[in-house]
Amino acid sequence: MKMRLLKLCALLCMSLFVFGCASGGDGEGDDQGGTTPPPPSVMKIDMTTDKVNLDTSADDFAEITITTRDINTNGALGNIDVDLSSTAGILLPSLVTTNASGTATLRFSAGPEKSNQVVVVTASSGTSSKDLPITISGTTLTLNSDNSSLLAGVDDSTTLTVDARDANSNPVSSAAITLTSALGNRFAAGGATGTSVTVTTGANGTATATLTALDTLGVDTITASGLGTQAAVTVNVVNARFVFTEPAEKTTIPVETTTSLTVTLTDAVGTPINGQLVTFTTTGGYFDNVSGKTSTTALTNVDGLATVAYTASNIATPADITATTGVESDTLRLLVAATDPTQLSLQASPSVLSPSIGDVSSFSTITAIVRDPNGQLVSGETVVFTLVAGPGGGESITPGTAITDASGTASVSFVSGSATSAQDSVIIQAVVQSKPAIYAETELTIGNTATSIVIGTTNVISEEFAGDPPLAVGYALPFSILVVDINGNAIPNATVNLGAYPLFFYTGYELDPFDVGGVEFPPSGSGVFTAKEDGSDPIRTGKFRNEDLNRNGFLEMGEDGAIGTYGDVDAIWYRGSEGTQADTTSGMPNGRLDPGGVVTLPITVVTDADGLAAFELKYAKGFGNWVDIEISASTQVFGDLSSTKIVVPLKVLYGDVPYPHSPFGF
Repeated sequence: MKMRLLKLCALLCMSLFVFGCASGGDGEGDDQGGTTPPPPSVMKIDMTTDKVNLDTSADDFAEITITTRDINTNGALGNIDVDLSSTAGILLPSLVTTNASGTATLRFSAGPEKSNQVVVVTASSGTSSKDLPITISGTTLTLNSDNSSLLAGVDDSTTLTVDARDANSNPVSSAAITLTSALGNRFAAGGATGTSVTVTTGANGTATATLTALDTLGVDTITASGLGTQAAVTVNVVNARFVFTEPAEKTTIPVETTTSLTVTLTDAVGTPINGQLVTFTTTGGYFDNVSGKTSTTALTNVDGLATVAYTASNIATPADITATTGVESDTLRLLVAATDPTQLSLQASPSVLSPSIGDVSSFSTITAIVRDPNGQLVSGETVVFTLVAGPGGGESITPGTAITDASGTASVSFVSGSATSAQDSVIIQAVVQSKPAIYAETELTIGNTATSIVIGTTNVISEEFAGDPPLAVGYALPFSILVVDINGNAIPNATVNLGAYPLFFYTGYELDPFDVGGVEFPPSGSGVFTAKEDGSDPIRTGKFRNEDLNRNGFLEMGEDGAIGTYGDVDAIWYRGSEGTQADTTSGMPNGRLDPGGVVTLPITVVTDADGLAAFELKYAKGFGNWVDIEISASTQVFGDLSSTKIVVPLKVLYGDVPYPHSPFGF
């Protein structure tokens, strides 16, 4: 009976043990079911960018690189999901997953943001996060007043105009701009009044407000604030009215033409002041039909008027004329312009762009420049833009017309559609509306993004010097990178990420080229070899793969002790760094990964206008002839990733023979 009870207890314990193991096994099965583990708490996130300053144009962007690594060992952590957020602008994408090297890239642009500001980009995963500040700038404000002086206490007023432009001088619409008066004069805009008022810019980037002078005399500074910047203009509040009455502000006059300028001076109740001396000065042109005379004077008459003759210069540029009594003053701006358009040039920037995909549009700025027969810039001319040829994928021009400004330029935007085109097959035409016979055309290409990336090298290497005094201890091997789209069009400004991995290394030796015939080397019976007479090639005795099999930079179990083949014979270590010969299949461990990091190269390069970039692979002379390097290059343009690899041997200069013996053994 006692034995039966003991057997029963034993069976019960075994059942409980099996049940517990089965329960624990289910838990392990959940862990191994393919779900992604949470980010490790010991992870560190690094974030770098190729640009810390962006402008407020829509076409400027920065490439951001995310790196995840172990905070204790600094080993790369791959397959980590990283969330991205920013206080402004656009991130593309907003979620990335690091690759096996622990890196991921994305693009940040100002997008629709037009305010000058410091944007903070935040990368986070689990409990780890990293902030990266990027400055967005380039937006400007200008503020002008129709009158530079106002009469105090008689409800005299002037119109203020604020103009907002982004970094590409495009108008900024729907921007809230606050106007303030240092002397507390009264504003009125959109039904609102007060010593400060907020106005909103329209489609042309401008907004207006009325300023009325109160009783305080003096120079009032009017400040416009918004979009992260400011502009100011001064208005003199006086007891007498002193203003230009002819011609009107910003009147356009042809180059080298003469016109009359008149100012009016009255007291506070409007009575003309007679006999007051007025001084006129100009920033361009001359007075009294005397070339080079930039200053003159005149007396007010019984009607309070003072008039002078002004001749515009032969240069199409604005001219500011100032009149002053010594107490009161006023400034008039005249737009001196060429008025006979005979030349039109047209260009697209960029001339190669990608298709527009979803909400991401790709565009080019089309700029027309109008000139007269003497090459002077012609302002105020309407230019009509037309899409003459294209692939028919929904491409468009916005707007269809534009008026040349003081610099003679008129710009519109060309937005690509969903289709690609043949090279230079998208044609845009611009015509001067007043003279249709004056036109120009420009060509564009809508191509896929970087679909081809090629690494090239040369047969020329150079020595590298180090130390003081400098010693020739290394080599520099030049390489080129070419990035093109599907049509063979160059991809400029592409950031190419570079990497180098020593793929193979060799054992062997080299004899002095003057020691010829029948020389036994190495000693100790490891082999008998005959040196070549010219010494131009090394004697290789083994070829091995990089011991860092998983390419993580850490020495792990099973990696130390090279295994490889050379010819039809198992590769082995004969002598040297791995000790004496062990067997016919493996070497003796030496406590490190061979061949190790034997080369350096830049992390990234950027292609030029021809899609080309260059870099140098640098290494110590002792590794020449004994290591083959795998060079990798990748680039991401508009979300498309392209990559390539090339394997090259480390070369040596012929003049450096005999070469050193292999640092990895004989």
